[in-house]
Amino acid sequence: MSSDEVIDEITKDDVFFLYGGGVTISGGEPLYQPEFTTDILRKSFELGIDRTIETSCYAAWELIMPMLDYLPTMFIDIKIMDSETHKRYTGIDNSLILENIKRIDQLGKTKITVRVPFVPSVNDSISNFEQMAGFIMGLKNISAIEILPYHRLGVETYKNLGREVPFPEISPPSKQDISVKIQPLNELKNTVIKITN
Repeated sequence: MSSDEVIDEITKDDVFFLYGGGVTISGGEPLYQPEFTTDILRKSFELGIDRTIETSCYAAWELIMPMLDYLPTMFIDIKIMDSETHKRYTGIDNSLILENIKRIDQLGKTKITVRVPFVPSVNDSISNFEQMAGFIMGLKNISAIEILPYHRLGVETYKNLGREVPFPEISPPSKQDISVKIQPLNELKNTVIKITN
């Protein structure tokens, strides 16, 4: 689809925009199609439609910067603070991601919601959340932190596709375990912390 065709689809739902609705571009990764994503954001802005994206923020700054004029909010993943551990589980280190978050924050145009997948034995150490709290403490435009507990809803899909199930030995965490491990984030003042179901 072209960006105009996407906008045509979006405007079919214009009644929802009267009651606080808007456009969320997610994926996959919207930053893999930066011109297309920026065009949809710009056209939505011109129509007065609220906008956000969900992203890992792993992209060159030159691709992100043009979007920020049209992004009042962003949802950005922070998975693991230690760069080597991040690389082991995702295939890349996190230096570019963290640098982009700092740059977005410094511009001050965009409120950031940090999303953290909580995966037992992968990123659920208190040390990880201490480092995360230290990083977030240095930012001014964080509106919330959302903790996304690991679940096994995709297991059957992986099996049906004949693919290996990632983390087959890991069970979803308990609310108690999450509360204990994310305790360092509770030290952040004026930051809303949400745990999704």
